[in-house]
Amino acid sequence: MLNGTANATFDADGRYLRMRLLNGSNVTNFEFSLQNHTTFYQIATDGGLLNYPIELKHLFLSAGERAEIIIDLEGYKEEEVKLFVNGVTGLTIRRGENKNNADFNPNMSLRTEMLPVIQPHEVAKYPKKLMLMAGTDYRVSINGRKYDPDRIDTTQPLGEYQVWEIVNAKDEMENLIHPYHVHGVQFRILDRDGKIPPRNEQGWKDTVLVNPGETVHILLKFTKPGKFMYHCHILEHEEHGMMGHVEID
Repeated sequence: MLNGTANATFDADGRYLRMRLLNGSNVTNFEFSLQNHTTFYQIATDGGLLNYPIELKHLFLSAGERAEIIIDLEGYKEEEVKLFVNGVTGLTIRRGENKNNADFNPNMSLRTEMLPVIQPHEVAKYPKKLMLMAGTDYRVSINGRKYDPDRIDTTQPLGEYQVWEIVNAKDEMENLIHPYHVHGVQFRILDRDGKIPPRNEQGWKDTVLVNPGETVHILLKFTKPGKFMYHCHILEHEEHGMMGHVEID
């Protein structure tokens, strides 16, 4: 179902169709693609525009992640274009006349102020805290503790950049991915296991997929004081206590 609709359709009246994709499932990961593996362009992540459009044939979103894409319908001879979700038709786009004159170029700049590319060695510049995630079902935890609404799990100074090291620890139990989400802030992904993240992950994010055994570093700065949550975005994992509080002061 898309937007609560089974077998959803959309009537497009121009060459370029801009779509905001949200994985609103409780646990399922979604891979988006177009029929015939046609390319499309990602222009934004969870929290804003990328520097430039990124050409893709597949887009993977875990629970809670968002992305904006642009589809160029001019190259299709068919009157209908299929958007596949995990290999199944999720949306049928019905082409109309090219009435709009959207100004889009695959090489265009999307931002007036470009986001800097952050190198992995920059991790050492900032204070770092470890967020160790582990477990499955009722056995989940962060840093060995389950959520307590009356407990502050960590603190961070207001307006100060810090690096969070998020480790999806493997153990003897079933190893699952964890979409890690932080409230009240947008962050940049510094690296995945020491490697610069893919270009379509180099924008502002608030949810990052961490694979089993993987270590991800994120750079974040809170601009408002208060108490904020961080958690796995899989609803069953939240329900079983894979959450914590960070206090900003």
